[in-house]
Amino acid sequence: MSEDTVNRLEQFLRKRFAFQIPDNLIFKRLSEEQLQTWLKRESTRRSKIAQLSVNDFLTDEFMFDERIEKLVINTIIEKNLKIYCGIVSYDGRGTSALKTGGNTLNNLKKFEEKGCLTRFLSYQGNKRNPSPLCCFALKEGVKVYFVDNVTVVNSQNLKLLGKKARGKTENILKFLIMLNQEIQQSQTDPRKVFVLFLDDDYTLLDDRAHFILYAAWVLSFAKSNQKELTRLINHCKNVTFIKNGGVRIHMPAFLTDKIISGEHEVIKDYRSLIIEALRLEINEEQMAATSDLNQMKKLIDDLQRLSPNLVLTPENLPEIISHDEIILIRHIMKKYFYAGGRVTKPFTRKHVHESENFLSHWLGSFTYILHGDQGTTLDNWFSLKLGQGYAFESSVIIQFLMDETYSDQRMADIRNMPHAHQPQEQPQVNGMEDLVNLVTETLRVYYGNWDLDSFIARYQKRTRVIWNADGSYVREKVKPEKGILFYPPARYLRAVSPK
Repeated sequence: MSEDTVNRLEQFLRKRFAFQIPDNLIFKRLSEEQLQTWLKRESTRRSKIAQLSVNDFLTDEFMFDERIEKLVINTIIEKNLKIYCGIVSYDGRGTSALKTGGNTLNNLKKFEEKGCLTRFLSYQGNKRNPSPLCCFALKEGVKVYFVDNVTVVNSQNLKLLGKKARGKTENILKFLIMLNQEIQQSQTDPRKVFVLFLDDDYTLLDDRAHFILYAAWVLSFAKSNQKELTRLINHCKNVTFIKNGGVRIHMPAFLTDKIISGEHEVIKDYRSLIIEALRLEINEEQMAATSDLNQMKKLIDDLQRLSPNLVLTPENLPEIISHDEIILIRHIMKKYFYAGGRVTKPFTRKHVHESENFLSHWLGSFTYILHGDQGTTLDNWFSLKLGQGYAFESSVIIQFLMDETYSDQRMADIRNMPHAHQPQEQPQVNGMEDLVNLVTETLRVYYGNWDLDSFIARYQKRTRVIWNADGSYVREKVKPEKGILFYPPARYLRAVSPK
């Protein structure tokens, strides 16, 4: 993109949204030759997006393949790999993150004990008065990074992030700079350091998903003489980016509230989710004394009698229970749980289903575009221009797909188990949607995937529909939060302790 076009774009963003644009942001698009090379590979397992699922890590008996876990552990040791896997949180979460975030940290503990990874909590908040989740992490020996202890300055020593800067990207950016200081002291190659960020609010989460997320990267270094393992290793070749692609499930509010309060444990896997749905239906049907009661009770008993090592997935369920039971389960599951994503659904319609360009083709390959669990090497994290706040996920994905920096690298889209988050308030969802769309479309202009005049024409008049409780609605201009739209790569920033 020409310098004049860049200047026009950035002037418009400043005038229309009061966004700051750091100097010297360079977006280098894949060359046409590189692009065509990848598009020709789309029909093979060498495509830019490697599709992996839980089933790729199971035996024919639907047990987790212990050979894969052993290979991953040995490769970590032999190749001197380091994995940091943890969650980002802040003091405003109060007690709502204690049970869900604590569950995630507990699930990671067994992998840490095997020497696979280091758990961490990147925390925005006062060190003297930490949140319940932060207190839990400290008590459990989790490595806590108090990111409010530092400010971030650019190469001209101008402050970019203050001590109390809030936002997901802002939290992550400070953490990465603090972690890099440790990595430099240990003289570890940043290409051999993998950093995986998880959310703190999962009400449904299968802990085996964590293993698959970092294993896909480790397997890109692995070697094996066993045919089955070699096939998986080849599929992970050149994978440096990892993204969780599990379907997001919306839970009933009363069940979410019970999990947050500790009255109900976090739902741990797909089998537990089915059993929970059956129990909810039994409680309702007992009032009507229907003939399905006994069938549902028997089905719960059958599921509980299955080996605890058997991994139940939506794909292998038909091979484990009868056709009639499948029909019953699907009917009941739809009644209590449905696919969520108040931001992802309109995002997908806008950028995938309504467009035919190659970027949309690649975005359409992801099972769940805006899932929060993403990881890559520290070296890559330090070269990315991260979008503000909740535009973190989309900015990472689009740069990976479009930027020449990552032309030979691949991203694994892990088709993991269904997951569920705590719901956001609608006003916050509106702001998230505005920001994610603006960052996505701005990146499309930077990479020449959309022309500037069309972008400006759309955003001069873009409005959002706000529905009222009585069914009426109003239109208002789209106004994402002010601030910095994209941060400079972390390699040009440094953390300093405020005086």
